[in-house]
Amino acid sequence: MARVTDPPLAELDKLPTPLNDGERMVLEFFHRHLPPAWEIYIQPHLNGLRPDFVLLHPNVGIAVFEVKHWNLGARRLDWELRPNLPPKLISADQNGRRYVVTDDPVAKVETYRERIATLFCPSLAVGRATERQRVAVVTAGIILTGCGTLEARALLEPGRDYYKMLQPARAPYYPVAGADALRNGWLGDVFPDALRYSSLHMNPTLAAELRSWLQEPEAARLQRQPLGLDARQRELANQRTPTGYRRIRGAAGSGKSVVIAARACVLAAEGKRVLVVGFNITLGNWLRDLAKRHQLQGPNFNKTIQWIHFHGLLRDTCHAAGLQPEWAKLVSSDRKLDNSALCQLTHTALNILLDPGRDDGDDPLGDVRYDAVLVDEGQDFEPEWWRLLRRFLRPGGEMLAVADRAQDIYKRGAEPTETAMVGAGFSGPWMTLERSYRLAPELAALARTYQAAYDIVDKDAPLVSHESLLPGWSNLRWVQLANAEDLAAQCAREAMRLPEVGRDNHVTWSDVTFLTEDHVIGNKIVEFLLRRGIQCLHIFSDNPKSSRLSKFGFFSGDPRVKGCTIQSFKGWEARAIVLCIDAEAASQAALYYVGLTRLRFSDRPCYLTVVCADPELEWFGRQWPEFVEQPTADPPTAAPTPPATNT
Repeated sequence: MARVTDPPLAELDKLPTPLNDGERMVLEFFHRHLPPAWEIYIQPHLNGLRPDFVLLHPNVGIAVFEVKHWNLGARRLDWELRPNLPPKLISADQNGRRYVVTDDPVAKVETYRERIATLFCPSLAVGRATERQRVAVVTAGIILTGCGTLEARALLEPGRDYYKMLQPARAPYYPVAGADALRNGWLGDVFPDALRYSSLHMNPTLAAELRSWLQEPEAARLQRQPLGLDARQRELANQRTPTGYRRIRGAAGSGKSVVIAARACVLAAEGKRVLVVGFNITLGNWLRDLAKRHQLQGPNFNKTIQWIHFHGLLRDTCHAAGLQPEWAKLVSSDRKLDNSALCQLTHTALNILLDPGRDDGDDPLGDVRYDAVLVDEGQDFEPEWWRLLRRFLRPGGEMLAVADRAQDIYKRGAEPTETAMVGAGFSGPWMTLERSYRLAPELAALARTYQAAYDIVDKDAPLVSHESLLPGWSNLRWVQLANAEDLAAQCAREAMRLPEVGRDNHVTWSDVTFLTEDHVIGNKIVEFLLRRGIQCLHIFSDNPKSSRLSKFGFFSGDPRVKGCTIQSFKGWEARAIVLCIDAEAASQAALYYVGLTRLRFSDRPCYLTVVCADPELEWFGRQWPEFVEQPTADPPTAAPTPPATNT
């Protein structure tokens, strides 16, 4: 039988953290000497932890290994013993300076073993399982590839003694080995349990529970795949118009951001300075990931591309115009940034920068102009902002903007933006990307029904799935609540459900994303998950400044469950989503449309669960393939109906 290796061996050279020589030695040893039924997981995502290797056999057990390729000839290691506290591993350099080793392998493997036994395999943490059984199922090993086995065991003995790893009944499950064991093929020394064929305590259920954590998430897999462009997208990414100005319209998932990222890379490869602007902070992180994929088969030109959100650009503009105090006053508040104040400040800055009395040789933006300005999510921009964007463009430069009017969640309006764009240099008809590569046909049909009900259709860019997307690939579930107070708890339960129902389709915990309208509900969901040991990467905070900072670190490759507002997830996509609907649908129609259209079609099944506390949307939920209704004390007297539409 063929061995399961995740990621595949052929992809090792593309890992974000390449294997060092010691890790490659260990991988080769496992692949050569382990029976083929043992699965090998390389640098797996474990709820924020990243062990070097996890081995899994559904009938024998689980093993987690930490590998250190330390050169013990160049550093001296010893232990600082502390009463009733874990000992500290201390290192000293050649000058005698001592410091604590932060990646102590003994403490690490004990953490890995404990988390696997109590969180990642729930069946081990409950029921009749004893501590002895949990130890017998999970091996936690250490391999030092820079020394021999006897030297490695002697070096780590004080730490292993503290964690009771040397006790006769536990020692076989805490092996330590060195380079000699690898070279000589001593599998029994490296991993004693590998020689067994079965175990009274291990079973396929435990193996299935753990795989949801071990299997590589979709985002990591995609980062090794070149960015695919169709003929139309490739043309837009590689060519410029005679005037240098181009604007593109397209529905959700039609490839607008793909074109922006690819065009930025093409221009940077020509030696040009490129400014890529979005409204949300998080959008820049997504665009950078797309650009990395476009550059997989060529040089990296990111040094000549600046990715920035509009508020950051306005900050730089205020500094150039001498308006630092005004900007500092605006952002010093703990309140959300006031949009009208931002527009007024933009207007003031532009009046200063465009003052006809200013000497041309005294241009405050002269050294920060760009050969190209590319704008994603253009429907989010105020009319005044387009003039500012043009101000950053060098004479003869290029400007590209993409937009989708159906996603106008800030209600900026089409006509004022159109007028402002003409003033910024754009004219003539929009180009259109006509098909969505993101939404499967069944979800696209539901989204169109929602659009029509709330009159948020962009008639110039209709939402139509690409003909290559096959129906039946999306798992669509609607949970209608009778009590809004249950919203956060139910969203958390649905998020925890996704890795279980998607287990056979390789849905991992890192694939799961939950989206909310506001931070209050988001924080409650995070707290609910944390109480169950599930770590989250999220942007929720009671303090807007803290939330803004967290957005800079929000990226798809993080190994944790993701939590985000719908507003900040605009432009993004994910494979397994829980969408939380709280407010009245009529007042937030475009926002919830954005949430409904974040689900990415993949070569594996994808999952979208909507948890809705708004009774006005029940009519829509009943059209979904799976509809779950929370029982109500007083059932409605009439069937729910969609709102009246404009025709």
